[in-house]
Amino acid sequence: MKTITLFYRNAATNSDKVYRVSIVPNSGGFCVNFQFGKRGGTLADGTKTRQPVALAAAETIFAKLVAEKRGKGYTEDTTGTPFDGDADKLASVLPYPNKKLVTLAEARQWASADYLIQRKYDGDLATRKLGNAVLLGQLMRAKSGAFLNDEDRALIAAHGSFFVAFTVMELDGQNMLAVDTRTRNAALLTLSGEFPADVVMAGAVSVPESIPADVEGYCAHAWGDSWGNMLAVKQASIYVCRVSSTGGTQSVGIVDAGTGEPRGNVKLGGGKIDRVRVGSVIRVEGMGLTDKGLIRQPVCCREWLVE
Repeated sequence: MKTITLFYRNAATNSDKVYRVSIVPNSGGFCVNFQFGKRGGTLADGTKTRQPVALAAAETIFAKLVAEKRGKGYTEDTTGTPFDGDADKLASVLPYPNKKLVTLAEARQWASADYLIQRKYDGDLATRKLGNAVLLGQLMRAKSGAFLNDEDRALIAAHGSFFVAFTVMELDGQNMLAVDTRTRNAALLTLSGEFPADVVMAGAVSVPESIPADVEGYCAHAWGDSWGNMLAVKQASIYVCRVSSTGGTQSVGIVDAGTGEPRGNVKLGGGKIDRVRVGSVIRVEGMGLTDKGLIRQPVCCREWLVE
């Protein structure tokens, strides 16, 4: 009999699972069976072979099943922690917080006594190993240029990319996402002196009266909360655009009404598409412009139709 046991743990989603695969003799052939469930609990049973198969076929089924589970973050390591700094491969299992968007007026009421307030970055969620710690944050590249300031651009020029540490995910093998924000931030401050040149910390800030053009927004974590819930306010600008093309869908092409520069596409749902033609002027809200001059996350304003 051949058996392998795999483990998966994700603190952010409270997952702690076991998956066991076995090749067992049966009626002159072999079956590939599996068990799965919560670690420490009763495992459910299943099989990949309704009828016994030859050993070579069983080996192929076994290998394919194990590879599939490993691809989803399972590991033979009993700690079952798939996070190893490879954000591109492990993005689907990284611990994204639950985000609630608020207005700028609401965000201005955040108090430093209640929340850790940080600048929000528009990068890819990633991890970074640092000695006995794993940092959780954003990987910033040139493609994020719509919300980069001069200091950010200098870091990209020097290193190709840089990592913004928002919190400590693990420390000395301990899951730090389960502890409160104050403890995690204290650990991050302690580690900051060891940061290499391409790692910066998302430090505590306050929300200004208006969001600067080179800032995507701000986020807040309650001091007493574990990782998982986040308040956020984002950059929002209004653009006056002219419809440049229409098609058979609810999306239309748009250009700047004054300069004629392309601004991308915007969806006109709820019957709005029937009220415009090429040349119509509309108001579009978005989160600034991309490096190519297109509106980021465009949506129609409430008072959207100009002419």
